[in-house]
Amino acid sequence: GTLAYTGPGTITDRGATLSGSGGTFDVIAGASLTNIGVIAGSGALKVVDAGNLILAVANTYIGGTTVNNSTLTLSNILAAGTGTITLTNNATLVLKTAGTVQYNNQINVAAGTTNTISVPNTGAALLPEMNGPFTGNGTVILNMDTAGGTIAQTPGIGTNGMANFNGTFKIADN
Repeated sequence: GTLAYTGPGTITDRGATLSGSGGTFDVIAGASLTNIGVIAGSGALKVVDAGNLILAVANTYIGGTTVNNSTLTLSNILAAGTGTITLTNNATLVLKTAGTVQYNNQINVAAGTTNTISVPNTGAALLPEMNGPFTGNGTVILNMDTAGGTIAQTPGIGTNGMANFNGTFKIADN
């Protein structure tokens, strides 16, 4: 099913179990929805529309995550479960977990699309490492907000690296 959110910004503790074809969060442009309920199950999660879904807790779903023309903010290293995160159609993935952390999800970048991975300035030291492999043929812009010097070093590409990524990777500094 689909959970459509049309308000300006709120927090929900709505847990969900994804099965079969999974479920969708539809957050409209200009809206921000923070979910602190656990998402579990074997299905996939889709994030659609132009709003921002913030996953704030460790989730256990395994079917993967597709971010389509939306923003997905991960404020917990296990927020996207254990499956592949697919970025498509101008998607933004925000890594907003303070400290030295490893995101182990595979990142798939859809062919013919330009997407962003963002590391924001939160006032706390950020040192994310994307340890899962990158795959796909699209374009990724790694956008690091280093204003105030809060990123301890350049976010890393981990041991699984870029061997199967045939797209373009650009690094930007706000």
